[in-house]
Amino acid sequence: MRQKFKFEKAPTEFTYKDYGIFPNHVLLNMSKNLDDLEKGCREEGSKISEEVHSKEDKKQALLQQAVAQHQELQQRYQAQKGQTMDDIIGSVKVLEEKQSKLVDPARDPSLYFRVVKTKTEVYDIITRSFSRKKGWSELPHGLDLRNSWNLMWSWSKITIDLGKLLVFQKVNHFTGNKNVSRKDFLKRNIERAQKMSAKANTIFNIMPMTFILPKEYVGFLENFSEFEETEGKLNYWIMKPAAKSRGRGIQ
Repeated sequence: MRQKFKFEKAPTEFTYKDYGIFPNHVLLNMSKNLDDLEKGCREEGSKISEEVHSKEDKKQALLQQAVAQHQELQQRYQAQKGQTMDDIIGSVKVLEEKQSKLVDPARDPSLYFRVVKTKTEVYDIITRSFSRKKGWSELPHGLDLRNSWNLMWSWSKITIDLGKLLVFQKVNHFTGNKNVSRKDFLKRNIERAQKMSAKANTIFNIMPMTFILPKEYVGFLENFSEFEETEGKLNYWIMKPAAKSRGRGIQ
């Protein structure tokens, strides 16, 4: 006897796995039902749509900005195209008159220096020196004017960003200044420059006989002995510390 066909109850939850669909651009939990999957796909599609619209808005804004700049340049060109030399001279005179009203030429210039107080003796020397210079004053303290100076004097290496200095600001240090301020580095750099060419050897022949001790002690003894035979008691040599200044440690 033929068996009667029975309809099975359809499952209430299906996953991508049941349908054999595995999208690469979305990572989903395989146990989610169809409603959750549909919701996730819609959210993902909304995100992609928002990103696309955002990029299009940025492109449109840049395009509008470029068009506005182009129109402005065209207007300037058309305005200047019809000008004569007299018109240009007249506009320059107007600008000069405006600038003359902003600056009083009879006013004494006010220049301010700032000393980084790392050493008291250096601070005293600098302040005494500038007190004799007309127009120079020490930057007032306690008024939040740390960056309103014309000259900053520091004993040690400058800690500020030299690239951010204004056109009217100067410092007493520069990048790599120890290559000329230290006596041992200066000697090495001069010798390196002399070896560049025969002409450079003549140009940079500006240094007396110098030895860096103790590395060049043997060469110093040889030359000292030679001069001792010819100069006798007048065979004087000056010894200077490599990293000191203002005459300190010279023998």
